[in-house]
Amino acid sequence: SHSHVDIKIHSAERSDTGFYQCVASSSKDEDSSETVQVIVRKKTTIESSQEPIDALEGGTITVQCNHNTDPEIQESLSVNWFKDGREIRDDDRIIKKQSELIIKDLKQS
Repeated sequence: SHSHVDIKIHSAERSDTGFYQCVASSSKDEDSSETVQVIVRKKTTIESSQEPIDALEGGTITVQCNHNTDPEIQESLSVNWFKDGREIRDDDRIIKKQSELIIKDLKQS
């Protein structure tokens, strides 16, 4: 009969990366084993130590987004920009990049 055994790692850390092996043995037959590679990646974090930006109407500002991402998942990273909880749409005054948002010809709200 089949039986199923799980191993759960809570709050995984990068040091948990490695090869995990399950070995089933009984007195009646040969040992059976299966090996699984587990790779724990660094979580993406954003450094938020920015001061408020003072700017004049008609000027240009650059808002930084300093994120640290595991190099192996860098390519799959997507960054979205929001203002007051709503996603910022592209327009000819706004340049959205992964690490900065540039707004030209500023308007007062």
